[in-house]
Amino acid sequence: MKSILVYLAAIYLLDKAFLRPSFIENKIKEVFLSYVGGAEEIEVDVDLAPFPKDLLGRIERTEIEMRGFQTETLPIVITPKKVMAGRIKRLKFYGEDIKYKSFSLKSVSLNLSDLEFNLPRLIFSRKMQFVGAGKGEVSLVLTEEAIKGAVKGKGDIGFENDRLKIRVAVGYPPLAVPIEITGKLVGRGDKIYFTQPSGQVLSVPIPSELLQMAIDRFNPIIDISSLLPFTIPISIREITIKGNELQVICDIDLSELGKERKGER
Repeated sequence: MKSILVYLAAIYLLDKAFLRPSFIENKIKEVFLSYVGGAEEIEVDVDLAPFPKDLLGRIERTEIEMRGFQTETLPIVITPKKVMAGRIKRLKFYGEDIKYKSFSLKSVSLNLSDLEFNLPRLIFSRKMQFVGAGKGEVSLVLTEEAIKGAVKGKGDIGFENDRLKIRVAVGYPPLAVPIEITGKLVGRGDKIYFTQPSGQVLSVPIPSELLQMAIDRFNPIIDISSLLPFTIPISIREITIKGNELQVICDIDLSELGKERKGER
């Protein structure tokens, strides 16, 4: 009986020594800051599962907020591996005022469920490695200026209500004709396309052939995957234009990623 009590006491002390919320918060903060080099603000908030589930690395909720940083990538990368895994039931990342590669992102919000991490590596190496995940969503907010930098082709773009407006010259000098085209934005996979174009020149509708020639220079308008500082597959679900900003909401499904190499170590 005494040995059992000693064993339970040792487990309890291990729990309090290594799996405190502050310990997990600091490890996650260190990982993120190591990738961005520094941020104007960073906050990490963790809720562990009740004892003894927390001994198995069970985390109910993790929230990360960062503002004012520059990065080439952020460490929410899934590396499937067969290990003793801890689990974060819900993870939320929110980043604001991000300089990513050559783009400026107003904000990025990422929500993931059932995120698994390498528990022995966290405890003994004090490093966070994600090895599996479930489903979630990511939301980006881009300003008009940021979109101009991301658009392929040459031309001036802007927003008009819920439509995109493009000013472009069609044809070749000296016969190039300046035209203005408006159209809808549609998501297909991880890319945004310019569709349903319409336009006029001197109150005369532009022939569909010329319109198609113009938009072919731009489509796909934006590759959202190239704007995300996360290495994750996405599928665009919703596109909204508000004022001079574009919000894109994408679905994420990482559940299969954790299985396809499950036998690897």
